[in-house]
Amino acid sequence: MSNAISKPYKRGSEWRKWDLHVHTPASYDWDKSCNATIEDIVDKALAEKISVIAITDHHTIEGIDEAVKAAKGKNLTILPGVELRTDKGNKGIHIIGVFDSTVTSKTIYDKLLCPLNLSKDDVNEKGSDQIYCNFEEACQKIHELGGLVLLHAGKKSNSIEQLDSDVRAALKKDLAFLVDIFEVSNQKQVDDYRKIVFPRIKQAFPCIITSDACDRSKLRYKKGHSVEVIGKKYSWIKADSTFAFEGLKQIIYEPSARVCLKDDAPLYSHPQIVSAKLLNTSGYQSKKGDFPPITLTQEIFFSPNLTTIIGPRAAGKTVLVELIGYVANQFSTDKKDKKLPLIEFLSKEFSDLEVEITFQNGAGEPIKWKRSVNDWNNPFYTLPFKIEYWAQGDIEKKANSSEQIADYINDRLHSDLLIKAKKEIEELRKEMESLRSSYSGKLQTEIEKNKLEAERKQIEAYFEKLKTEEYKQITDKIKNNREKRQLIEVLAQDIKNQIAALKDLTRKFRFSSTINKDKLLELFSAHDPLRKKIEEFYQLNETQLNVIVDDLEKTAKAIENSNIKKELDNENIELTRQFANYCKSNGITITKEEVEKRNNRIKFINQQISNLESQLRKYEGDKNRHEQLAAELSTKLKLWKKENDKLIKNFNKDLKNTEISIFWNNPASEVAKWIKSQFIESNSKLKGMIETAFKIKSSIRENYIEDIIDELVKNYGTKSRKKIASTLKQNKTPALQDSSGKIETIRWFFEDPNTKPIREDIIMRLSEYAETGYNCIKYKDKVLGRDSMSFGERCGALVEFILSFGDHPLIIDQPEDHLDAKFVAERVVDLIRKQKVNRQVIICTHNANVVVLGDSELVTTLSVKKKGNVSVEQGSLENIQMRKTIFDILEGGETAFKKREQKYGKAIS
Repeated sequence: MSNAISKPYKRGSEWRKWDLHVHTPASYDWDKSCNATIEDIVDKALAEKISVIAITDHHTIEGIDEAVKAAKGKNLTILPGVELRTDKGNKGIHIIGVFDSTVTSKTIYDKLLCPLNLSKDDVNEKGSDQIYCNFEEACQKIHELGGLVLLHAGKKSNSIEQLDSDVRAALKKDLAFLVDIFEVSNQKQVDDYRKIVFPRIKQAFPCIITSDACDRSKLRYKKGHSVEVIGKKYSWIKADSTFAFEGLKQIIYEPSARVCLKDDAPLYSHPQIVSAKLLNTSGYQSKKGDFPPITLTQEIFFSPNLTTIIGPRAAGKTVLVELIGYVANQFSTDKKDKKLPLIEFLSKEFSDLEVEITFQNGAGEPIKWKRSVNDWNNPFYTLPFKIEYWAQGDIEKKANSSEQIADYINDRLHSDLLIKAKKEIEELRKEMESLRSSYSGKLQTEIEKNKLEAERKQIEAYFEKLKTEEYKQITDKIKNNREKRQLIEVLAQDIKNQIAALKDLTRKFRFSSTINKDKLLELFSAHDPLRKKIEEFYQLNETQLNVIVDDLEKTAKAIENSNIKKELDNENIELTRQFANYCKSNGITITKEEVEKRNNRIKFINQQISNLESQLRKYEGDKNRHEQLAAELSTKLKLWKKENDKLIKNFNKDLKNTEISIFWNNPASEVAKWIKSQFIESNSKLKGMIETAFKIKSSIRENYIEDIIDELVKNYGTKSRKKIASTLKQNKTPALQDSSGKIETIRWFFEDPNTKPIREDIIMRLSEYAETGYNCIKYKDKVLGRDSMSFGERCGALVEFILSFGDHPLIIDQPEDHLDAKFVAERVVDLIRKQKVNRQVIICTHNANVVVLGDSELVTTLSVKKKGNVSVEQGSLENIQMRKTIFDILEGGETAFKKREQKYGKAIS
């Protein structure tokens, strides 16, 4: 069941418009002709859909309280701030102090402006446009108040050079300790900072654009700041605007992932789960089961980036993700401790329970999908969306088998071209094998032909005993007559054989077109050229082949009843009579019946020999076809290898920042083993026939075959198959260093005239080589499946790969299990941070580093309250209450936050 919906969602840290440099009429350079009030500023910000603004007047806090009052009760957050002119860059470099909303304007005045000699009296005395302060001291005072320093170097092109020469050189200390964010005028300035300044100071900073960078020459009010500029320029910041200042801090941790300077917010094109909800859960509250309570009555939302699900044990985290996986038809059916799997259990105990998922595919409209737990064993369930779900313990199970890990990785190393080439290679190999298997019957056919020819010779020799001229004339006539009749009879039989083949083909055509012709043709218009083609197909199926068969049957019957056939039959009767009279008159004791019997036997033998010769010609045709397919197979193998190499190259490029790499294991390294198996299999299949036909005994020993092939492969190298096949074709014994004791085995395969069928079979087998090898996975310096690896290393390899590829939602239940804590903190979280930009990641975890160092956009906490009800709390990392929850629930939560702060060079608490 599905239906499109349209609804705003709150999903933690989300993209919102921010403007962190807004002036009010309290600023000294406000355009006096602009009569707008602070209320107008707030209304303009709301109209432009801006979520957060910072009031940053020059050297004054006069407009802050009025702005806060004007925004009260409205969907706009006001951050207090102040803009200061410093003594750097010819007094052209300004800094802006931005503070949490809990910091009052009076505090900013008392503890920042006054100590910097920027009190109201000082400003009035010197003039706001002339006063300035010490750069280092101002930054230090802002930080002491818990604020952030925005460096506003100006709009001129030389501001970059001023910053580099004046600020960095004069400070004589790392700029990172003084400045938090760079305020820029345009994207070019950002590029210049990243290219010129940041590499020199060895520190990257987040860059933002504000309305202060607006070109006022194009506006109505040009002599100073005005309300007009609001909405002209802004920054997209991914944060929770309810906790705006804490959200602002997040851009220091993720400057590229949480700041966007384009006109529109980034759109996530990857598919994503928007929310999940359980329906009809009331029945569960009154029962006790073997699973955690499923009493979620509220809708749970998910970030398009990283959502972490935390909570004490038995709070229902695993149940939640299992039910989400169930809607995508990924759920566990394994019994644990003799208990039913979760979904099956629920279907028996709480059959009314439904899971509702809201899913969004890229920029499309969100869709709701529902699935009842009663539907768990429905084989016809239609998959509504695709996810990758790793239930608790799944990673450990797969990691127990290096082969399963290799299969999982190789399943993702494919392309349509590679799949097609592999399929064609397999089809070619099967067809060649079928042709070779058929060709192996050639020896038996030749044996039968030789036996028949020998019998015919004996019969003809019997007649040759009667040497009189008259007898010879009569027998020659009989023989000539027999040969003529045989020509006609064989022709008639050949036509009958073709008729049988055509009838079989006709049956196949009928079998493949069992569709109702009239109903099919109704789908196509009378003028559709395709309709005519289809009608021709049915006409061929129903008419043309039958006409051909009827015509051939008439031809065969006409040949058998032809005058020439009748004349030859009558002639044969007369010659038989003459022969009998001759024998009687000459006292030869041979009856007419015996002559007829032997003549008929010769006739039958000739017919059989003709059939066998036809079969032998077919064998030669099969052999030629086999050779053609061998050339095609060689081409396909080269194509497969080229595509596989391309995929591996691209794969390893994507894996360059991981501990994993992939390489192709060339099957040529195992070619000796493969060639031995072909020799042994061929001999096993054909030697019995050869021993019976030629009254000889096989002299081979398998251990000698292995020695012989090993030496030949060593000598011939990469051309082993072709060289060995060439030697077999020449009936030539190969030169070997140590052939003592092995000579009989060598001659049996390479030289004995009676074993030619084995040589032909092996030559064909060698051309059927279709091994594509396999791709190996290397983790650190070890190869999966070949080198000894610890369980933890195998888990690490699998987790790295899971977090490196894919675009559909990824759900993992406790990926940290069986992983070293250092590996989680240093590798796993780094991969999560990179993957979540291009793929939705949902993780159940007890590890604080996954939540905090992974910079989770949305944290979901499940807990069990009184009466077994599940309580849900959702929020961002910048949410103060959520931080306290993380501290309480996750061991090492506070340590993780400190580690995160230290990672970026300063403690931002």
